[in-house]
Amino acid sequence: MAAAADQPGQRPATIQAPTQSLTEPGPPAAPRTGATSIRRSLFFFPVSAVAVVIVILGVISAAQTAAQAAGAQAATAAQAAAAGTQQPSHTPTDFLYLAALFVSTALVTDFRLPVGRLSSLPSVSPAVALLATANLNDQFFIALAIWVLGFFCGAIFNSRDIIVSVYATGIASLGAVGWCLVMTATASSSGSIGVLPLLMPFVATAVYLAVILAVEFARQGGRWGPDGRRGVSELSLRRLLGILVVIAGLAIAISFTYVGVYPLLLEADQNHHGAGILIVVAGAIFALARVRQLRGIQRRLKGLTDAALTLPWNQGDDLGAILSQRVQTAVSADAITIRQAAPGSNEIGYPVRLAPDAEAYVVATRELSGIPFTREDERVLEALAHLATEAARVTEDMADLTLRANSDSLTGLPNYNSFRRALADANENRPYSGAIAVLFIDLDSFKQLNDRHGHHIGDAMLVTVADRLRETSRPHDVVARIGGDEFVVILTALKSLAEAKTVAERITEKTSAAFTVEGVDLRPLLSVGLAYSAHRETDAASLVVDADRSMLAVKRSRHQGGPAAESTINISPHRSARINDIVAEAIDNEMLTVVFQPIVNMAENRIWAFEALVRHTDAELGAISPGAIVERAKSLGRMDELTRQVMAKAMSGARAIQLIEPSIATIAVNLEVGQITDAHVGAFAKEIAARYPAISLCLELNERSLRHVTDDLRLQAQALRDLGIIIALDDYGSENSSVGSLVRIPMDILKLDRSLIDEPGDHRQREVVKALQGFSDALDYLTIVEGIESAETAGILRALGVRNAQGFYYGVPATYEQVIARLSKHGTAAVIS
Repeated sequence: MAAAADQPGQRPATIQAPTQSLTEPGPPAAPRTGATSIRRSLFFFPVSAVAVVIVILGVISAAQTAAQAAGAQAATAAQAAAAGTQQPSHTPTDFLYLAALFVSTALVTDFRLPVGRLSSLPSVSPAVALLATANLNDQFFIALAIWVLGFFCGAIFNSRDIIVSVYATGIASLGAVGWCLVMTATASSSGSIGVLPLLMPFVATAVYLAVILAVEFARQGGRWGPDGRRGVSELSLRRLLGILVVIAGLAIAISFTYVGVYPLLLEADQNHHGAGILIVVAGAIFALARVRQLRGIQRRLKGLTDAALTLPWNQGDDLGAILSQRVQTAVSADAITIRQAAPGSNEIGYPVRLAPDAEAYVVATRELSGIPFTREDERVLEALAHLATEAARVTEDMADLTLRANSDSLTGLPNYNSFRRALADANENRPYSGAIAVLFIDLDSFKQLNDRHGHHIGDAMLVTVADRLRETSRPHDVVARIGGDEFVVILTALKSLAEAKTVAERITEKTSAAFTVEGVDLRPLLSVGLAYSAHRETDAASLVVDADRSMLAVKRSRHQGGPAAESTINISPHRSARINDIVAEAIDNEMLTVVFQPIVNMAENRIWAFEALVRHTDAELGAISPGAIVERAKSLGRMDELTRQVMAKAMSGARAIQLIEPSIATIAVNLEVGQITDAHVGAFAKEIAARYPAISLCLELNERSLRHVTDDLRLQAQALRDLGIIIALDDYGSENSSVGSLVRIPMDILKLDRSLIDEPGDHRQREVVKALQGFSDALDYLTIVEGIESAETAGILRALGVRNAQGFYYGVPATYEQVIARLSKHGTAAVIS
């Protein structure tokens, strides 16, 4: 049978205006349009009339046959009685067989085989092969009428459209008449199996296909070429031959089973076993059609569901790549492309807009010999293209909203929120000894300017100042507007305070130049405060406070008779507080204390090393946090001295510990990667390692400090390792960790941050730790997991293959005296009660 142009199994000739053609039934995507185009065709009434005529002839033939059969049966009944035999009760018009033919035909109509690459071409069904069991010589129109009625019922069930169903039944009936006429040529000898009977189903099927294709080709005006042009290039000869073989082969198989196989297996009336064959074949084909349909539905549903659940798809990813992946999942194409050209032969596509003013097509392609796209495939692709367009629009809107939320609408500069994030990032990610500075800039007399010339002149002043600040600052600096007439500039990658002052003076000079707006001569008068930071700050916001205070000092000075007509920069005095003095005094007078925390081998349940940590308690303020000690030491320029003192006390303590427990011969000290050079702490580390040859010194480099590793630092690290000094990567897995840190510098130990095991019951954390342990083993690193605080966590890690650990569960940081007491009492036991 022929199928609808817009039903499953085919695709429209073009995306914009799909050709509607329905020569056999099926659920069309747009039934109203298909029915209308068919009804208006000149072919509708004559083709549909064929089916009606066949049914009428079938009724007449059935009546005649019934009358003849009744007379013949009455005449032969007497003869059978006289001879003592029994007359068979079944006739060629057996009701069971006809009912089976009707039901089977209705079931098989839904299974369609496309003959071309466009949905404008018909698709056919193997339903005509079911007539291979019919007695076409004696009951030609009866069998054909039952087949037509079954076909019509199947068409109605599938298409839900009577116009479409009538036309589809008509053209299928016309083809079936040709098929039956050819088949009757081989039926003169009942049950014969020879060369001619084997060839005639192929001839009959060829006639069937030719009739359907000829009628449809004429109805569509011969438009079977690309994009609806005249021609037959979209008709697939390979598919056509395949359909011919399938239908003819099915007819031969049914006929052979009907004549030669089934009677040998079951002793039953021929019409009875003919009915059984029809039901079995139709059931198998119907099931195959449903399985194929279900798979297509599942594939398309999965594609649409996955696409919907992952909206808005991208937050920085490539929308085009995501769309291509979604389409591939949903329609199973050979290739997915996003291009300017509309879809062509053997393709489906739909317009999509992934960027403003950049409309393109997402196009799915299948090989010419492959199964053509269905209307459902096209609709799924249309839905995915719409989702992608909406995702792009939402992304664009989000980007616009983000820009508005993080920038000043007048000047386009980052606003205060963006500035705070930029300052925190600049402070956190600067290299060791890298300096930054904050310029706090205020426009003097700005209110008077607005009052005198109007707000539009004031706005012009702000825009000009913003543009000049942006132009005169360096590419890696950050300029922001944080208030009405207040701007800030973050100067990064500074080497000295003198450089910061030079850059600030250049920015101030360029920004203060006179200009004219609407005939009004203007000259920005700037009060600038500068706060300089040589090392990473514990609280980056303190830089803003200091710069603001320095700027206010300029304004006060101006009000008190200072320079009134020139922009002025005031550098913040040294930002010191009581804690700065305490830390400086502790370092200068070697008042720092070193405590020791054990590192244990979990498999052997013993201590094999200690980590040295700095502590200090002030008589007035009490205990100073280790973080504050380190950060203040950096800001005071005493970090190297602090590290040397900790290293010296750690090695001395380790030597004493070794005298108690010779198996403990490793001590770890924290420092940043920039300190390992000879100019900082490297030379001292080499010296003290040589002074204590029995102790293995381990330098724990903070993972954050490895972001700016140079070739010289790598060479320094390797040189230290060559001298027997152990290099460890500390705090791996904390915020902003990267895999690159594992290979940036030569090392021996990988220490995993406590954040990786803060929820040991989480299987994701367990898998990460397990993977990192395996990764370390592959690179020949020794792995230590930090932050173990319970026996449960220790057990989980042990099960994951972790062999070394550190944390409060094994011991809190303790003084030298406390460590000696523990070792004397408990030895190297990892856990003590």
